[in-house]
Amino acid sequence: ACSLSSSAEVAVGIEVSSHDQPLIDNYLKSQGTQKDVETLVSSDFWQKGRDGRSSEAMLQLIEDIRSLKKDGHAVDLFAFDDQPGTKLERNVAIANGIRRFHSGHKDTRIRALLVNIHAMRSEMTTSSGPLVPSGVLLGDLSPVSILITYPPGTIWACMPACGVQSLTPRSPATGLAGFKEGAPMGGYSHSFLLSSITASP
Repeated sequence: ACSLSSSAEVAVGIEVSSHDQPLIDNYLKSQGTQKDVETLVSSDFWQKGRDGRSSEAMLQLIEDIRSLKKDGHAVDLFAFDDQPGTKLERNVAIANGIRRFHSGHKDTRIRALLVNIHAMRSEMTTSSGPLVPSGVLLGDLSPVSILITYPPGTIWACMPACGVQSLTPRSPATGLAGFKEGAPMGGYSHSFLLSSITASP
């Protein structure tokens, strides 16, 4: 997104409640002061969220986008989680939010950051039955899905207890960090190997 925004309009989508979009918009136009940050994180998503998406790293991502915009880059940020307050299935809610932004910004390149399974381009079967990921529901938009792989490390997640969780490597976890053609599981056209993975507070 940093690179693209120097020459084209790009938007970063994050798996945050779409109800927070006004707070995000106001923050992107702000000076990024401590008061501005406090207003941004005043919502239920930040104050009651426990699954790791409301982390210091996510807040830093939003600040990075604000700084890019302030420096004149053609970059925007949108929240695409339409599930809070509804009975929508999660993949449907995510696909709806991304599609809504795309329909109003046809010429904008979208980079959406979402959980790996939601991004899959093929259906799967879980212990609860068939699952149709958001990537499948957005198939008419020809999205490119990238599987994130990593060496051993930690994340903050609810599995089911919420807190710092240790992860075993997601294959392939060796070689140079960066993009790879193909992925070790179906539903992705590429993978991206992180050099490390560490839980954010």
